[in-house]
Amino acid sequence: MTNPFFRRPPSSIAEFLAIALLTVTLPACAVSRKYDGEVNVTLRDGLPCFYANDPKLVSRSGPQWWDVSVSTSRYEAQFNAVWVAGIKAPLPVAPSNCVPYGAQFPTAKVRMPAATLPNGMLAYEVFLGVGPEGSHPGGRYGLRFCYGADANDKPALRRWDSVSLRCTPESPETKSGAAK
Repeated sequence: MTNPFFRRPPSSIAEFLAIALLTVTLPACAVSRKYDGEVNVTLRDGLPCFYANDPKLVSRSGPQWWDVSVSTSRYEAQFNAVWVAGIKAPLPVAPSNCVPYGAQFPTAKVRMPAATLPNGMLAYEVFLGVGPEGSHPGGRYGLRFCYGADANDKPALRRWDSVSLRCTPESPETKSGAAK
């Protein structure tokens, strides 16, 4: 019986090049963008408050299923969830209906209750997934940001620098109160 995991060596240079090309390009084809758009973050009552101002979402009315998860993001590939919930409510598409960290919704399916956020400036990643319960065909929205206390011990948002992998002194908020 032949071993199904054994493959004969390529018999021609063309076959070898085809296999090499597929090996290099297939992983790139399988990886899509991490997010369809960015989440905006602002402060509300001293906590991060999230929304996705996407025209595709703004046009939807009434309650929709969406998931929100917030994780610590100390290193590029290390995440520890601090809040995860599935919620049926109007989509958070503006600062006026942003979702405050740890918000309670009567229709929420909380998979991880919101943990108390520490005072020190830490990096976080927020994810909003929009679509029918259990799937996200309507979109995936995300953002890395930093949250903690400023020099006056007041809650503050800071920009995450993905090159230096650290929080910057700049605020991510624009004049409208949304993250860039």
